[in-house]
Amino acid sequence: MKALLLAAGFGTRLRPLTNNIPKCLVPINGKALLEIWLENLIEAGIKEFLINTHYLHKEVEAFVANSKYKDYITLTYEEELLGTAGTLIKNKDFFKQNEPFMVIHADNLCICDFKDFISSHYLREVKNTLMTMMLFRTDTPEKCGIVELDTQNIVKEFYEKPRFPSSNLANAAIYIFEYDIFNLIDNINHKNPDISIDLIPLLLGKINTYENKTLNIDIGTPNSYKNAQKLYIKHFENNKYTFLKKYFSIKQNFDFYKHRSTDIKNRLLKQKEVRYKNKRLLVICDFIDIPCTFELINIYMIAEVIRRKYDLEKFDLIFISHAKDPSTNRNKFITPENRRQYILNLALENSLLFEHTGSLFVFDNRNQFIDFYKNVKKAYKYIYPKNYDYKLPIDIILNRVGSYHSGNLFEYLKKDTSLLSLKPPKDKVIFARKWIKNFIYPKIPITITIREIDFNETSRNTNIEHWQKLVDYFKNDKYIFIIFRDYNNLYEKDFPITGENVKYLNEAVISNSFRSALYQEVTLNLFVSNGTAMLAIANEKTRYIIFNFYNPLAPSTSIEHLKNALFLYYKDSFHGSTKYQKLIWEKDSFDTLKSYTIEMLDLIKHDLGLEPLFYTYTDDEISSMVEKKDIEVDYKNIESPIDKNLPTKEYKLFFNLQRYINFIKQKYINPIKQKYKYLLFKIKNISLFHSCYLYIKINKLYLLQKYEVRPTKILFKKRNYYLENLIYSIKNENKNIIIYGAGSIGEALYPILKDNIILYIDSSGVFLNKNSKIQKDVFKPNILNEKNLNYDYIIITPKYREIEIAKDLMNLYKIPDNKILIF
Repeated sequence: MKALLLAAGFGTRLRPLTNNIPKCLVPINGKALLEIWLENLIEAGIKEFLINTHYLHKEVEAFVANSKYKDYITLTYEEELLGTAGTLIKNKDFFKQNEPFMVIHADNLCICDFKDFISSHYLREVKNTLMTMMLFRTDTPEKCGIVELDTQNIVKEFYEKPRFPSSNLANAAIYIFEYDIFNLIDNINHKNPDISIDLIPLLLGKINTYENKTLNIDIGTPNSYKNAQKLYIKHFENNKYTFLKKYFSIKQNFDFYKHRSTDIKNRLLKQKEVRYKNKRLLVICDFIDIPCTFELINIYMIAEVIRRKYDLEKFDLIFISHAKDPSTNRNKFITPENRRQYILNLALENSLLFEHTGSLFVFDNRNQFIDFYKNVKKAYKYIYPKNYDYKLPIDIILNRVGSYHSGNLFEYLKKDTSLLSLKPPKDKVIFARKWIKNFIYPKIPITITIREIDFNETSRNTNIEHWQKLVDYFKNDKYIFIIFRDYNNLYEKDFPITGENVKYLNEAVISNSFRSALYQEVTLNLFVSNGTAMLAIANEKTRYIIFNFYNPLAPSTSIEHLKNALFLYYKDSFHGSTKYQKLIWEKDSFDTLKSYTIEMLDLIKHDLGLEPLFYTYTDDEISSMVEKKDIEVDYKNIESPIDKNLPTKEYKLFFNLQRYINFIKQKYINPIKQKYKYLLFKIKNISLFHSCYLYIKINKLYLLQKYEVRPTKILFKKRNYYLENLIYSIKNENKNIIIYGAGSIGEALYPILKDNIILYIDSSGVFLNKNSKIQKDVFKPNILNEKNLNYDYIIITPKYREIEIAKDLMNLYKIPDNKILIF
C-alpha cells in the first residue's frame, strides 16, 4: 500500500510558530511531526510515500534530504494549492491500479494501530464501500467534520464544522481509498476540489469507518499545540505496556493467562517440595576423543544400574570435552570448533532413550568443570566413578572410559537382565511406524546396519559382497531391506548394496532415537559387530542377529576382551537376551548369513508372525500408540475381590482397626523407630514381632478364584485371623506358588511360605541386599513363557497396581485367572 501525506498548508492559525517552519515540521517532544508520521506508517508496512509541498517547500525538501527515510519518499511541489482532491487527480499515476492507498492530513497528530486500521479496510463487512474513514471522539465537535453512522458503521450523514453538532464522533482526516475512487473525482467540476467538501458527500452510504481510541488531535492553534505536546508525552508514559493492556482486555486471553500462570505457580511449588539433595546420581564422563554410540549407551545403562541400587530418582550426566584436537580418523566432519556441539547432540539423543535421565552438562574446558564440580558434589548421594578424582593425571582417567564402563555394565547384566531398559520415545515410535507403513507395507521390514569405517579395526567391516548376495537371495520374497550406512558415508552417490528390495534411510542414522525406534518396530535387525548395535542390544523388545561378533584381528572383539569385559564365551549371547536376539561368532559369509537369517525368520514366523502388529492399525491408532494386543477389561463386571464368606461387619471392623493402627504407627511408632533404629532391627527377626510386622504390611488378601476358607468367628484372636487362615491354608494344602514382587510384602511372606515358593518374579528387577530374607531367585515375568513351571498360584504383592499386573499376566503370559491371588 502507498500513502499520500498532505503537507502543503500555510498553518496560519499557528503563527508566529509557522512563520519560519511549515506546520508539518513543528516539533513534538523534540521530533518533527512529519517524522512521527513516517515512523508509524513504515512500522505498519507502508514503504512508498508521496508528500505534496507548497508553503516553505524548501524546508520540507531539506528535511527529506537528511531523513533516513528519504529513499521511501517522492516529493511533489504545487505552485498553487490544488485542493486535497486536486492533489489526488494530479498524482493519479503514482498509485497502483486495483490497489487501495492511504491519504493523510499530515498536519495533525495521530497515534494509533495503523496495521489494525489497514486490516479493517481489507476485512470490511460491506464490500461495496469505496473508502474507510478514521474517526475519533473530539471535545470540540463544532470545529470538526461530524458523522452519523448506520447499524453497520457506514457513514449515512456528514456535517463539516456544524454549529449544532449531533455527536462528538469526528472525521480524523485519514482515509484509505479504493482505486475506483478516481472515477468519482474525475467527475468533480470544481476548481481545487476538497475531499471533505466535494468528495465525501458523493460517497454517503459507501464509507466504511474505523474509530481510533488512542490519540488524535488537531494542531491548529498555539493552545492545541501545547496540549498535543502534553498528551503525546503522557501517552507514552501511560502506555509502556499498551500491548499487554490490549491483550488482556480480551476475556479469553485473560482467562488463559490466569489459568496458565496458576498452573505454572502450582508446578513450581510442587517442584520446591521435592528435595533435590541426595536424591540423584552424578555420572562423570571424561572424553578426549569423540565417544562411540556403544560407549555412551554403556554409560547411561551403568547410571541406571546405580540409580536402582541406591533407590535414586534421577541421574545427571557431565560430559567433559577437552581442548586437545579430536582424532581426525574418528569422524571427518568433526573439527575443534564444533566437537562440543557434536558431543552435546549425542548426549541429548541418548538421553531421550532413558526415562530417568535428569540434567546434562557439557564442558569444553576442564578448569570450568572443576569449579562446577567443587560446588555441586555435596548435593549428590553417589558419584560415578566412585573413586573419581579430578586431581589425577588425565591419562589415568581416560584409560577407564571404554572398557571400564563395559566391564561394570555386563557384570551387572549377569545378575539383572531388566537393565536392558532402553525405550525409544513415543513420538519416534509413531514416526517409525508411519514410515514403515507408508514405504514398506505390505512387505516385511528387515534392517541391515553397515559398518564401513576405513581407519579403525577394518576387519570388522561389513563384507559387502556377501551381504549383496543375501539381499539378492531374497529378491523374490516379500522382504524389504532397510539400509543404515555409516555416519561418515551418508548421502554419498555410490550405494554399497543395491536392489529392488532395498531402501536407504539416512535420516535414521542422524537421530539415534529414531533409529532405536525403527530397530524396535521392524521384524528383524541384521548387524556385524558394531557400536550402534547397542541401540538394539539394550532394548529387550528388539529382534536381532549380530554376525562376525568374534574377530581375533580386532582388539575390541578378541576372545580376551569378550571374556574379561563382556563375560562372554564362545557362542554365548548377551546376558538377558531372548531367543530372538542372537550373536553369531562366525564371519559374515553368504552361507552363514543365509542360514541364520532363515532360521530366525522361521522362528519369528512360528511364534509371533512376520508382519509387524501395527500393519493392522489405522493411522489414528498409530498416532495414539494403541496396542491391540491389550485385552479390554470390563471393570464393572469384575467379580468383587472381597471374599463373600467374610461377614460385612467383621470386614469393616478389620479395616477400621487397621486404619487406627496405621495412625498410631505414623504418630507414635515411627518417631520411636527412628530413635531406636538399631534395636528394632534386631527385634524384627523375632518370630512374634515378625507376625505383627506381617499383619501391618499386608493390607488385604482376596482371591479371584473362590477359595474354600472359613474365617473364625472372632476375627482377631492371637494368630488365627483371616489373613493367616488363607496363608496357612495354602501352606497346609502344599500348594506351589510364585510370588510377584520382591518388595516388603514379598519379603515378609518368605519365612512363612518358603517351602511353597518356587521363585520370585518382578517386572523392573530388584537388587536384593545382604539383609534380605528372600533366598530365592528373582526373575522377569518373561520366564513364565520361557520355562514350563509347575505352580498352583501366582500371588501379586505390589500395592495399588494389582489389577494392572493381573491384566498383564492374563494378556501377555496367558495365565488363567483362577491361578492368580491378589494381596
